[in-house]
Amino acid sequence: MPVDKLEEEDAKLALTKPASKLGVSYEENALTEIVRHTECYPYFLQEYGQQVWNFADKQTKTITLNSVNDACAPFINALDESFFKVRHDRASEKELEFMRAMVKCGVLPCPTSQVAKIMGGSYNRVAPIRAQLIHKGFIYATNRGEISFTVPRFEQYLKRVYGI
Repeated sequence: MPVDKLEEEDAKLALTKPASKLGVSYEENALTEIVRHTECYPYFLQEYGQQVWNFADKQTKTITLNSVNDACAPFINALDESFFKVRHDRASEKELEFMRAMVKCGVLPCPTSQVAKIMGGSYNRVAPIRAQLIHKGFIYATNRGEISFTVPRFEQYLKRVYGI
């Protein structure tokens, strides 16, 4: 069974249940913000949960919206240095060029024909690169002729790395 994003309530439970066993609670707006940042993706929830723990209000044993905001940069840095970088480093230069072109489309999912245009080639020229990226699990076909990244926020990572 593939790992996919959780339902919002399950995502919140994944954060609150372990915390409650240690006497720590979350403000509702803090949970909402984490869910927004993580898009309910399990690994992202785990990473944000770990980072936000360092910013919990020690006196009230509460994770507040301020805790979540303070943990945002460490959360992104942790994803960049491990989760995203590992994926990025597995890609060939042509595959990276293709993914940068996807980001330049502006909106995901985007048509493969638009990626080809940005890369200055034809659909037939980029089709093998597209197939390689699908095989490696970087992207998937959302609809006929359209593609998107398989993991949330990968396009933001590419924007940060390449200044797109």
